[in-house]
Amino acid sequence: MKIGEISKRTNIPISTIRFYDSQQLIPPAYMRRLENQQRDFTEDAIPFLIKIHNVIKAGVLIEELKSLVNPDPTPEVIQQQVRLIKQNIELITEKQGNLQEAKSFLSSLLNERD
Repeated sequence: MKIGEISKRTNIPISTIRFYDSQQLIPPAYMRRLENQQRDFTEDAIPFLIKIHNVIKAGVLIEELKSLVNPDPTPEVIQQQVRLIKQNIELITEKQGNLQEAKSFLSSLLNERD
């Protein structure tokens, strides 16, 4: 499927998908180049792109993500991936706590105004 269709089906902008491709985040199993250089995506690319898009939105850096999508990781790379995942889970948990505190603060301000 062409990039416009996969963009509609994933709700990811075309420019973002092109960026992911330029950063080599999309494995050949999910996308190939046609003779005219257009991208041709497989059906399996849909859940993959949604996952990496959500991971990036959660704060994982592109360079970190490249390590996570490695199709043939060595045992050392797997250990590195586990550390990276745990670190990012901790960061997300911290962000959630900060957001909850901000929400509570704003709610208390709102209640004072009522």
